[in-house]
Amino acid sequence: MPRTSGLLEGNRVKVSIVELSCHLERHLVRTIPAYESAGARTGRVYAISQLTELIMGRRKELKGICNDLLDSFVSRYNDIDGFWALGKFQAFLQTTHEEQLQFHLTREKGKESVFQQTLDYYRLSFQRHLKVRNLSDAWIDRAVITVASPSSSQLDCILKIKADNGRVFEAKRLVAVRPHKPGRELQRRINDHGPSNQKGV
Repeated sequence: MPRTSGLLEGNRVKVSIVELSCHLERHLVRTIPAYESAGARTGRVYAISQLTELIMGRRKELKGICNDLLDSFVSRYNDIDGFWALGKFQAFLQTTHEEQLQFHLTREKGKESVFQQTLDYYRLSFQRHLKVRNLSDAWIDRAVITVASPSSSQLDCILKIKADNGRVFEAKRLVAVRPHKPGRELQRRINDHGPSNQKGV
């Protein structure tokens, strides 16, 4: 069998295992015989839940995603039209007197944004982080990046992820940021501006 065929077959098996694990975890309680004792039922649920997490990754890895994704978000590589995105966010908050900006990373529960390019990029980046860690997006109840301005020289950035089991993971960064002013900033001299200039994300 050609090498490429083997890889494709391996991917199919991996997808099948992931789908089976999700199915088991969601429907296990309904399939356990009613005559089993409460202790036996609890033990079986726990055992298969642990097996599922071994195959797919663990929800506690969402904490790592919070840190990695927020570090990317506040970095200088996150730009809009060649200028640091956080400076644009600061200028927007100072001008409009809005309390905060929010980027909802779960599309079906989220809203669109005045900074749509940033939102679209980080929604995709969030999905990539989940895929790399073999985490199911069905485990995510809510994921939001919140940007608030405690002063005209600082931004408070928080990424909070709520899992389907109720656990909440978050990362916070307080960043020194002044409002964007083209006259005092250098524009990135590249043709492809935008958050996609991130390295390794």
